[in-house]
Amino acid sequence: MARELHCPIICTSSTARGGYNAAVGYDSFYGSSGIEYAADCAAGLQLSAVYSREYKDAGKERTGAKEKQAAIIERAKKEILRRVSLVGLKNRRGQMSCRIDFLFDVRHCAFTESIGVETLSSSDVEDLIMF
Repeated sequence: MARELHCPIICTSSTARGGYNAAVGYDSFYGSSGIEYAADCAAGLQLSAVYSREYKDAGKERTGAKEKQAAIIERAKKEILRRVSLVGLKNRRGQMSCRIDFLFDVRHCAFTESIGVETLSSSDVEDLIMF
């Protein structure tokens, strides 16, 4: 359709419930296997808490790891100014592994750019794939 109309097509997808407490990936998109196949670019929006040292350390614990990580995410969701990240998941025409950090103001339903564009290290990309 994009080729026929000579314009970009933007598609949105809800997040599967199981994806709330993990780093965003294709499996986070609810019932949208067609997005993975057809999209030229795909990105996911998530709470930046999944990149925190606290979150990663909680995931390494032998008991209660998922519950501790879920508690970290719940705490982040209660903040008025939430740190969120737009993570590049697919880009057929350029750099894929990038992250743009924003602050989301819940009171005004508004985003402001936070730190800027950050290229993910190979260990961050592996972390995304692991979840």
